[in-house]
Amino acid sequence: MQKLVPLLFILLLLLISITACQKESPVSSFSDCRYQAPEAIFSESDPAISQHSFELKKGIGIEKVKIEKQVDLILIQTGCDYITQEFEFSWQGNYSSQSASFWIKQSVEKFYQLGNLGAAYLSFRSLAKAIEATASEIEINQAIELQPGLVISIEPQPQRNRAILLITLSERG
Repeated sequence: MQKLVPLLFILLLLLISITACQKESPVSSFSDCRYQAPEAIFSESDPAISQHSFELKKGIGIEKVKIEKQVDLILIQTGCDYITQEFEFSWQGNYSSQSASFWIKQSVEKFYQLGNLGAAYLSFRSLAKAIEATASEIEINQAIELQPGLVISIEPQPQRNRAILLITLSERG
């Protein structure tokens, strides 16, 4: 048994070194996927966008945008065969006592705001219209099918002096 311990230790070190050398790039992990690696949706060249960054980490796209110097957006894109996009909008103000209908209206407004950034973002207007059309069925913090194959969840997370609105869109097969 004592002879096996050094051998097991050497095998463990060898295994660790082999797996460390085989690290995949964030993009190569999508080779067997229906979709390619996440890409930036927004561009700093758009006049309404004052700050922009995009980072791809282990198959997760993280995009940070400041829109019209008022609204911060963090967009997290994940998925291989089915995509999930988490839109975290935040802006100044105390909205802690607002109703569910307020947050649903804010969701619509935020997607219209994105859709009005230019031709490249028109699909966000369609999303705003779909939320408007199903507003009476939407419950805060509950996933609902917005249209066949697309689920939405609207989760307000207001803080003392900052509104945070998390909207998750998930593609379902």
